[in-house]
Amino acid sequence: MAYIRGSMRQVLLRASAKVAVSALGGALVVIGIALLFLPGPGILVLVAGVALLAREYLWARRLGDRLNAKMDELRRRARRQRRVATRSIGGPPAAPTEIPERRPGGGARDDVAV
Repeated sequence: MAYIRGSMRQVLLRASAKVAVSALGGALVVIGIALLFLPGPGILVLVAGVALLAREYLWARRLGDRLNAKMDELRRRARRQRRVATRSIGGPPAAPTEIPERRPGGGARDDVAV
């Protein structure tokens, strides 16, 4: 009889945990969708909701995997574009090699056009 009570307790705990995760994850997804149109971190909240739902549901896990793959692709594309942009402009700007002399009157050298 003690085994049945222990087993029943585990079933109830598991069921209540699933309900809590589902409710909280669903609420985060709904809030995230609303924040896509309102000021706030909509994508972040939406991803957090999907990640929470992925603990219990296979469809959410698959959706999370697709989102991760898409984010990796976007990250690679951004890095590639950054490399192309720095090559086309010759890299980051170099520091000046010569500092203009200061004259007592506060102006720069005479050969510098103002």
